[in-house]
Amino acid sequence: MPDTRDRLHAHQFVSDRLVSALVGGDPDVWERPMRRSRVGGMIGLVLALLATAGFGVYGMVAGGRSTAWQEPGSIIVERETGTRYLYLDDMLRPVLNYSSALLAVSDDRATVRIVSRASLATVPHGRPIGIPGAPDALPDKDSLSSGPWLVCTAATDPVPGLPDRPGLVVSLDQGGPVERVPEEHGVLVSAGGQTYLAWRDRRMRIRDHRALVALGYRSVTPMPVSAAWLNALAAGPDLVAPEVTGHGAAGVPLGGKSTKVGQVFTVRMAGDTEEYYLMRRDGLAPITATQVALLLADQRIAQLNPDGPRPINAAAVALAPGATVAVSGKHPRTPPRPVEGLDGARGLCVELSFDGDRGAAGRLVTVPAGRVAAARLVATGPPEDGRLADRVQVPPSGGALVVGQPAPGVESGTLYLINEIGVKYPLAGEEVVAALGYAQAPRVPVPTTVLAMFTTGPALNPQAARTEGSSP
Repeated sequence: MPDTRDRLHAHQFVSDRLVSALVGGDPDVWERPMRRSRVGGMIGLVLALLATAGFGVYGMVAGGRSTAWQEPGSIIVERETGTRYLYLDDMLRPVLNYSSALLAVSDDRATVRIVSRASLATVPHGRPIGIPGAPDALPDKDSLSSGPWLVCTAATDPVPGLPDRPGLVVSLDQGGPVERVPEEHGVLVSAGGQTYLAWRDRRMRIRDHRALVALGYRSVTPMPVSAAWLNALAAGPDLVAPEVTGHGAAGVPLGGKSTKVGQVFTVRMAGDTEEYYLMRRDGLAPITATQVALLLADQRIAQLNPDGPRPINAAAVALAPGATVAVSGKHPRTPPRPVEGLDGARGLCVELSFDGDRGAAGRLVTVPAGRVAAARLVATGPPEDGRLADRVQVPPSGGALVVGQPAPGVESGTLYLINEIGVKYPLAGEEVVAALGYAQAPRVPVPTTVLAMFTTGPALNPQAARTEGSSP
């Protein structure tokens, strides 16, 4: 009686005969079908693995002899440590920062090569080179700002032993909302012991208290600002009354009535508007409501106009001779109303746009106070130096390529690169601009008074980049 083992062997025998018949056409072949193929495949796989391992070992050993990093324009970074080198005069020279490396190779197509320590082990190492304090991170050329910029006033932290002072914030970030101050509004500010009216795009000094009262600002407390913030606005005329020569003398008759030099007249026009005129020695001169208020604040002129401006008709004005010299001064037509809401909720700024021929144009705007507070705190030197910004706001990877402009239409020729931390670096020339990768970037003409708000870093030039420097 066959047991289980006999049955299994019989089954395998029959199965092998069937497979041999199907594959080879002969059921009596004693060798298993496909055996040679399977054995050959296994041997090939083992040989392939051995060859791969051999190539890997060879690559690790032979990699130490690679010299591709010695090509001109290569900035070498050691893989294990991140140390930066240049290969100069058959020697590896550590470089203090990335901008120095770019300047030292003087090639805007410089290539960063990651190299293992083993590849550099047999090469002599020299002393570090580079410009101490030069930037390690450069602005993206597609993120350079061309304006507008914001120059804002802000509170500062108290400094022991020094009086409180208004802060200064410069923002190159164009991402936040701004609200333009209406043209009929102004802001009363104070700087350096002087009071000014900031209006539209200019600043106008108010010399005395009588002018403040005359313009309706008796109860308005001036906002403290720095002189640098004030200089971001164009200088306008002082808010003083027009000069009246020979006041009290006989003037030209109007409508058959006598007049005196220094008298003020008003004419009601169509649309219920009023125009004002000042009697001068040679005739009537048109003036604004602001100038009327300033004139009547003068006791001598007020005595000639006890009831205020004297009404006359348009015909009398048409028949009267006009003054040969117009009243000077680009004052507001009416005294601007004070801006409200600057008690902490919003910050006061000057928005600056730049034009090479016309110079910088500023206008008063307000921004949310949080936007001013979010600006980066920068080192500005002595706290009492009001020219430097306390905070600078630059978008990530942003900056600006600027040229100094001491006056509208006049360029100093000095180029600067402003980086993300708000430091400006003088550039030696177009060679440096190209080496840093900004050959096609636009240059923004910026007034030198605005550039003075940025901390100045070391000058960037190729010669200094190749000079031995101290380790950072």
